[in-house]
Amino acid sequence: MKKIIILVIILLLTGCFNYKELSELSLVSSFILDKENEEFTIYINILDIEKDEKETTKTLTGKGKTIFEAARKINEKNHKILFNSNIDYILLSKNILIDSLDETIDYLSRDTHLPFNFLVMTYENIDDISSLDNLSKILKTSSERYGEVYKLDYKTLLNNYLSKRIDTLYPVVTKKDDTILIDKLAFIDKDDLIFLSKEEQLGFNIINNNSKYSVMTFKCKGGYFTLEILSSKTNMNVDKDLNIINNMNNKLVSYNCDYNINDIKNINILEEIASKEIESYMNKSLNKSTSYNKDYLGINDYLFKNKKDKTNITIKSKVKIIKEGNLRGDLIE
Repeated sequence: MKKIIILVIILLLTGCFNYKELSELSLVSSFILDKENEEFTIYINILDIEKDEKETTKTLTGKGKTIFEAARKINEKNHKILFNSNIDYILLSKNILIDSLDETIDYLSRDTHLPFNFLVMTYENIDDISSLDNLSKILKTSSERYGEVYKLDYKTLLNNYLSKRIDTLYPVVTKKDDTILIDKLAFIDKDDLIFLSKEEQLGFNIINNNSKYSVMTFKCKGGYFTLEILSSKTNMNVDKDLNIINNMNNKLVSYNCDYNINDIKNINILEEIASKEIESYMNKSLNKSTSYNKDYLGINDYLFKNKKDKTNITIKSKVKIIKEGNLRGDLIE
């Protein structure tokens, strides 16, 4: 892994500015920004590689009345050049999102070596944020295995910020019984974080095509059945109304209903149950969005790009249960 990092850095450095020995650089892996009582605090987690190839990690802290002043305090403490092209994630406090996002975006945009694919998160009820580790891995696992959370990258945040037509949903880092979790999504409304329910989160991800490989469980006659999403595609189109239409292919991975699973008519019943339930998830997310006048679903952006006026919205989901790789006509094994 170290050799890969070194190779990437050398390629990035070539032709951009004067070459610096790797031992003269501190590789920034994560960036945490907080604000209390009009003072910014920055925590930067770095990796140092010495000339003897020994690796060390540490956290540097800086405080200041502006983000630039806080960053300068860190530079004064560190004898190496901070290299930001390897940043994995940034963590922004609620206070930053409420009243200092403009300054944060301005600060980040001035760094020409900053990548656009690092992850962005916020946090709640965590005392020692400087000790957090493996957040990007936790978020990636949560988003890939479960349908409620998604990965927000800086490019998406920046696009939403610049367009001013899409409100951003932030993955939220929380702590429960000494376990770090990233299983919530929230948006900023006035001076607080507003959380989505699990169903609203799932509806958001389905509408925004972020739900592949997640699983969902539905109630049926006699018990429950669970579907794994193989593919899911939601499109928006406008005729008289704005139509949000989802088509989803699923694999049946758990089943204890009373229906004879080898009868295709019963497969149709399960598909109808799942379709109605998924439509309810999508509608709940839409209702949450409209009740707070926060368009995190991107509806206004879609209408703007297609030069359409705001219309009534209809939501439809069509679920198919298939054997992976085969057509729906095959019976479930």
